[in-house]
Amino acid sequence: MVKVYEINGVTPVVDPTAYVHPSAVLIGDVIVGPRCYIGPLAALLAPGRSAAISVGTNPTFDDVEARQVEAHVLDETSLDLYGHRVQVQFTHRIRGMVAFEGIPALIDQMTQDVTRVRTVLA
Repeated sequence: MVKVYEINGVTPVVDPTAYVHPSAVLIGDVIVGPRCYIGPLAALLAPGRSAAISVGTNPTFDDVEARQVEAHVLDETSLDLYGHRVQVQFTHRIRGMVAFEGIPALIDQMTQDVTRVRTVLA
């Protein structure tokens, strides 16, 4: 079943003649026009959404061996994009990868990072 998420009161619109694969995700102000094809695992996010993005191996946790890309879409708590392919655009570097002494220190730094992201993207 296609996952559809509303953002700021705006829900995606899909033309009845369009095909959207059941594993696709549509988020916010997205319009899928007539006879469009949205393939498996596609994720369409309305333009202009801001995110704090981490690229690395999560050195605070010993069991993460592969490099990962994690994007936290600001002001959105109901999005479930795990396992879906998305496109991100990098605009600013906030800081390098750091191993923290524990989860509370990591959460504190992530909160500071999000604050800084909001500032640089404002």
